[in-house]
Amino acid sequence: MQGSKPQGIVREAQRYQLTGVPTSTWYDLQNAGLAPKPIHLGLRSVGWLISELEEWIGAPAERDKTWQQVGDVAAKVTQKVKPVD
Repeated sequence: MQGSKPQGIVREAQRYQLTGVPTSTWYDLQNAGLAPKPIHLGLRSVGWLISELEEWIGAPAERDKTWQQVGDVAAKVTQKVKPVD
């Protein structure tokens, strides 16, 4: 199968290597529906489909839109927070 893409499941360390997104940020993106969610491998283990991660990585326009949405949410939150005197 020459030229075929790798298939399978990766755990957190490999997910981070593929995406470059820190764990806490990744979970925030998942919770906002902006990144692929993990699949459960056992009671306390999860992984991500390589194909879904590659699709997410390969869609720069969508990724830029995602980061814009994250920035918009952060801006709204900081506007509502009043400084403590």
